[in-house]
Amino acid sequence: LLKIEKETNLIDLPNWTSINQEINKFLNELPEESKEQQASEALHVVKNKKESIKKQKEKMLLRENRLKLIKKIKYHFENRKDCFFKKLYREIENDFVTYYKYLNEDESGFLANLKDQQGSVDLKVDFYGRGTHPPQALHSEGHQDSMGICLFLALMKKIKGNDFSIALLDDVMMSVDMGHRRKLAQLLKDKFSETQFLITTHDSIWAKELKKLGIVNKNNMLKFLNWSPDGGPSYRLSDPWIQCEDYNQRGETKLAGKILREALEEEFQEFCENLKAKVPFKSNAEWKFGELFNGALEAFTKYIKKAKDVASSAGDKYKLKDIEKIENEFKEAQKNAEIDQWKINPMNHYNEKANFSKEEGKNVIKKMKKFCEGFSYEGDPFIISFDNHFQPLAFTTLNSKVSFNLRKK
Repeated sequence: LLKIEKETNLIDLPNWTSINQEINKFLNELPEESKEQQASEALHVVKNKKESIKKQKEKMLLRENRLKLIKKIKYHFENRKDCFFKKLYREIENDFVTYYKYLNEDESGFLANLKDQQGSVDLKVDFYGRGTHPPQALHSEGHQDSMGICLFLALMKKIKGNDFSIALLDDVMMSVDMGHRRKLAQLLKDKFSETQFLITTHDSIWAKELKKLGIVNKNNMLKFLNWSPDGGPSYRLSDPWIQCEDYNQRGETKLAGKILREALEEEFQEFCENLKAKVPFKSNAEWKFGELFNGALEAFTKYIKKAKDVASSAGDKYKLKDIEKIENEFKEAQKNAEIDQWKINPMNHYNEKANFSKEEGKNVIKKMKKFCEGFSYEGDPFIISFDNHFQPLAFTTLNSKVSFNLRKK
């Protein structure tokens, strides 16, 4: 190929033999390095190696120092974390035990131990002095549920403090018996009076307890009727007075009368309980409205008279004036209610001779509602407080807006 290219002069190739000879000649003419130059070059290489080794050592030392610093930071962090969680668990533990004892007075020696365990919380509780065990070991489902509520409340108190302003409790008492449900309602009232609770429940008795203790205003109670994926829940206000007025306004007087009757029976059951009224014993608890009405009226009249006598004998003019005002307003409401009380049954049941107008139905509802309001003071229900021997001590209200002695000094 080279021969052909040379003959045809297609490209100009260099004479490699000549170039190689020139290079060798140049190299042969270069002066030889002296021993000093060789030593200098060797020292230069050593110096570079030494500097490289020094830099590597500095990097290793920096890494070691950084590693030591990281270990120290980790140690202090874990130490502070352990101290923080120990203190947190100790404070939560104290509140948790306090709340649980509040709900379960028979477990006065109850103890709990909260500690961190690999990113989770290990909880062990006492069972009547038989050592500490996980809650599921010896406690019932209801007690475990109440522990969960107490732990939640204790945790929120610690984390949120005064900012614990709202909480949702979704059917949390289904496995808890009636006595403990009442105690929980009282716990919420006493320990978390500044927190707004949104509570759902299937238990109508506990709903009444929440209303009775003033934790939930009856105007804020809703009854869910149905639910669908598309429309969500359908509900109505659980306040029967609003329902009565609504049905009456639409001309459905019979239905309004039925709800009115049920509302009065419910209201007067509470009045009888609050005033410890005497009603005929019935194991099925199905009292007639007249029995409840007479019992509550008799008890209220009895205790307001007693309170007035005590205030009069003590010469307390201010108390006497307040009592007389309450008594006069109650009597006026009672008088107006009794005038139209007979209309409740005809409104509720079929009676071709009793065809009431919306205005008449409205008056009956208004008067009966006013009479029921007479059993409370500014929305705070009247109750009777007793001493340790179950003797009447005071005619007062649930939240102590007013209080009148029933015992002469």
